[in-house]
Amino acid sequence: MNDSVQRVPATYREAIAELDRILNELEGEAVQVDDLALKVERAAWLITHCQTVLRGTQDQVKRTLEALELQRNASEPQQTSMRAEGP
Repeated sequence: MNDSVQRVPATYREAIAELDRILNELEGEAVQVDDLALKVERAAWLITHCQTVLRGTQDQVKRTLEALELQRNASEPQQTSMRAEGP
């Protein structure tokens, strides 16, 4: 695979912007036939990269929320169940 296909964007936003530029080029028929395969390959790589970034972010947010929940549960006073006994 070509090095330019695997160049990692600095940010997710940069990857999406590049993907958008490629899409606009493809839709506008501005891509030369000689560049077409490379553009499509780059777009596919960017899509995979963005999906990986999103999954990583989702996992990180989930872990953070779980840690907050554990912290909250640990700081709550333990409540004992008191039942009024009936006649």
